[in-house]
Amino acid sequence: MNGGSADSGFRGADASGADSGASRVDTGLADEVSVEAGIRDSALDLTAMPASDSFAGERPVPFDTAADTRTGRPDSGAVANPVDTAAETRRPDSGADTATPVDVGGAGCMAGLHNGGDGTCVANGTCVTGYRVNGTGTCVAVPKIVSAGGYHSCALLSDGTVVCWGRDDMGQAAPPAGRLASLSAGFAHNCGLDSKGIVVCWGDNGHGQATPPGGSFAAVSAGGSCTCGLRTDGTVACWGVGITNPGIDPDYGQAIPPAGSFVSLSTGGYHSCVLKSDGSVVCWGAGTSNPDTRPHYGQAIPPEGSFASVSAGYYHTCGLRTDGTVVCWGGGTSNTDIWPHFGQAAPPAGKFVSVVAGGFHTCGLKADGSVVCWGSNTGGFADYGQSRPPAVGFVSLSAGEAHTCGIKSADGTIACWGWNSYGQSTVPAM
Repeated sequence: MNGGSADSGFRGADASGADSGASRVDTGLADEVSVEAGIRDSALDLTAMPASDSFAGERPVPFDTAADTRTGRPDSGAVANPVDTAAETRRPDSGADTATPVDVGGAGCMAGLHNGGDGTCVANGTCVTGYRVNGTGTCVAVPKIVSAGGYHSCALLSDGTVVCWGRDDMGQAAPPAGRLASLSAGFAHNCGLDSKGIVVCWGDNGHGQATPPGGSFAAVSAGGSCTCGLRTDGTVACWGVGITNPGIDPDYGQAIPPAGSFVSLSTGGYHSCVLKSDGSVVCWGAGTSNPDTRPHYGQAIPPEGSFASVSAGYYHTCGLRTDGTVVCWGGGTSNTDIWPHFGQAAPPAGKFVSVVAGGFHTCGLKADGSVVCWGSNTGGFADYGQSRPPAVGFVSLSAGEAHTCGIKSADGTIACWGWNSYGQSTVPAM
């Protein structure tokens, strides 16, 4: 899930009001400020839980797309090589060339050339960097970021286009017009950065989680009913539920970040975590103690040591150490199949290049592009297949409430798996 702080602004998932239609906003490509999007955590439909474990009233869910989980590995040919010679990409010079121009996609290209995706004319069958040839021979933008939320998913394409699908009862799958350079999906809201580092949010705003402050940011992470952003000076600002800390649900101080300078952040269900320049992790919100009662499971008590990244889930947190091993803490360090302990905080041995914490599951990406997931995979409560990834290679991952999405290394397209009651795992054509 994309990280989110303790929020009760999450609504329980009933079967009504689902809108699985994809919503797309065509925007121009903006200069990328940050592509860090946390993995978001969201609340599951816990109506089948015992009364002592079920949510009372509307409950928020956590997510992080904690910094986006792109690995930096090449897209392995997902984008065709662009033609890079002036002779081939030049448009007609006021009639100097007598060939009949062919207007493909509005590019006004000469015969034998076509729109490479950004309006540049390139040889037929090729595209400029960041685009690929689709089934009709047209160059289309490729996904740059995918972020799984509560019951919806969103993707940011290489041309700045945002596409969302799944539940849309609060407008979370209806992105606004404008240019985006980063994206983070929360439980029922989303936030991103424009080319100037200004935060743009949409969706559920019941606790002010979609009303960001002014100023320039380097990264943003949408959680349950709380959102946090990393300013360009390294300080953190949060908004939404948890701006006070009475310790009464849903306010656990998750929107009261510590002072200091940080390099990345991830907002979960009821807590948030940040990474310092020395590799140490600092967390706040619910879970600063561990009485093993909701929502306090020690998810905000990070271990010592140096980390390369951190991802806040619903009641657990996972971090990638600098040696590539994964360490998790909070709920789910064991797997009793009794809420909320499903083994989501019990990572396997081995080395990874990224890790994303979701609702009650976690997934890690290995150097060879394979995915390993743990938690909520025993066929018991909360198992929707979100921990059983397809056997294909990926370059990035994002874990949501009870589904997971990733960008495939073979062709740069998106694949999602897990809960699909609202169409959140059915990726639309892009």
